[in-house]
Amino acid sequence: AFWNHDEDRIEEVLRGCSEEEITFLNTNPEAKKVVKDVRGSLGGCDLDVMDTLLDQKISKEERATQANGIRLFDSMEGWGTDEDKIKQILEGANTPEERARLRAQFNAYAASKPYTAVTEGWSGGKGGEGDDMLSRALGEEFSGGELTLVNTLAKTERNEQDVKVAKMIAGADGAGTNEDQIFDALDDAEYAAKWKAA
Repeated sequence: AFWNHDEDRIEEVLRGCSEEEITFLNTNPEAKKVVKDVRGSLGGCDLDVMDTLLDQKISKEERATQANGIRLFDSMEGWGTDEDKIKQILEGANTPEERARLRAQFNAYAASKPYTAVTEGWSGGKGGEGDDMLSRALGEEFSGGELTLVNTLAKTERNEQDVKVAKMIAGADGAGTNEDQIFDALDDAEYAAKWKAA
């Protein structure tokens, strides 16, 4: 079957849909029945992501960014933190504009949710980058070199040299050294030469 109740697969399919396919899912009577059935099996962030990816009142690019903001929240809220997913989402925001939209979406989505023991420390900041809900959430979920890395990835105006340095800091921090992460950051020969000269 095309649809099932595997949330990751549902999201993958919706993210891969063309605008025409999204229109079909929103307008075809049989497709709308399937969508209604799938919606009935989802809840929380999974349902919010599905609804966002089907929302044709906003552009496909904006739908993807909003869904990423919801997934970023989902990766931190509740028991356990999906650190790899957080880094993947933050690093995947490639432009300053996309990072600003992702930050704004996370902040809006997190502010719309009831406070829990996990999220209560995320509010109360001044609201700007570095003291908004995203920054506070990252500060509560990460520490040491990993915090340096995610804060660098989340910066609206980041540069790749700072990301590489942050990856090296994260790779060298903690109980064990992550040589692969350090070597990946130094994979650029020109950058490695600059690093050695510094």
